[in-house]
Amino acid sequence: MAANMYRVGVGDRGWRGSAPGSAGSRVRGGVVPSADRNRNREHGERGCGDGDAAGRRGPLESLRAAPTALSGLRLGPRVGSGAWESGEFEEESKQPGVSEQQRHQLKHRELFLSRQFESLPATHIRGKCSVTLLNETDILSQYLEKEDCFFYSLVFDPVQKTLLADQGEIRVGCKYQAEIPDRLAEGESDNRNQQKMEMKVWDPDNPLTDRQIDQFLVVARAVGTFARALDCSSSIRQPSLHMSAAAASRDITLFHAMDTLQRNGYDLAKAMSTLVPQGGPVLCRDEMEEWSASEAMLFEEALEKYGKDFNDIRQDFLPWKSLASIVQFYYMWKTTDRYIQQKRLKAAEADSKLKQVYIPT
Repeated sequence: MAANMYRVGVGDRGWRGSAPGSAGSRVRGGVVPSADRNRNREHGERGCGDGDAAGRRGPLESLRAAPTALSGLRLGPRVGSGAWESGEFEEESKQPGVSEQQRHQLKHRELFLSRQFESLPATHIRGKCSVTLLNETDILSQYLEKEDCFFYSLVFDPVQKTLLADQGEIRVGCKYQAEIPDRLAEGESDNRNQQKMEMKVWDPDNPLTDRQIDQFLVVARAVGTFARALDCSSSIRQPSLHMSAAAASRDITLFHAMDTLQRNGYDLAKAMSTLVPQGGPVLCRDEMEEWSASEAMLFEEALEKYGKDFNDIRQDFLPWKSLASIVQFYYMWKTTDRYIQQKRLKAAEADSKLKQVYIPT
């Protein structure tokens, strides 16, 4: 009996039921078919607060489960209705040949994630199945080799009558690759428009040794520490010498130092003069250092409310910050101990909400 016990809780899309160690698995439920359609659904379950064996589900509809709702929509490529017959998916993703029988079987393996939620008793659970997001690099035959293995790529919204991709498309294939020109021969001129070309920011074949570069980076850190001692706002944020030295050792200081070497032709004397111009030492600060503690608290509050919707975060919480500034701060904030602590607390809270249900074999 212990082998049939499963823990269920909140998943990232709807409610997902999973066995220990089986990511992406769902429980399979059956409903008595009506006279006008055959319903076959894979869904996740959520345990109710009163302990009853009932649940709330965000089902995945098969194509034959809602033919009336889906027939009026324009289905894009990689969708079971029409795409398997025309072979568009095979041509785009360079899939091996798929027979007519396999095309027919693949139609019944494709599901559509639904935004609609329904409640049902746990007695409708028939077993466990695996549902994964379709990837263009997947081999289609792998879904036919395993029993109760399904895939989906689109989300059906019954209210808006839309059928859209669940995630952004992964650009894999020859049409997304860069065209690499032939290498120029010795003495051959480059006829390309140099204004449209990238700007070189570092030359690995520079005349300096690794030791000389490391010594210059140490000088750049020292200049950054001294610049923070002269700056009043930095003295308030980093009151100790240790904190100022740590802030001066961040990536933005090192990138500025390496860029200074490149712009001065790797001449150490000229580069050092650039680090300390006539007006005073150069101070480089990133978004983590520029933001105040109150702004960081506002950002965490906004992130809890809106998630990674940076446009809404900027509009409602941080209108004086640019979108680029918010995005840069987010990825720096994810490297801090505070983010790790919050992540652990959320994981512990989610684990405490898990319940156990018995699924008969």
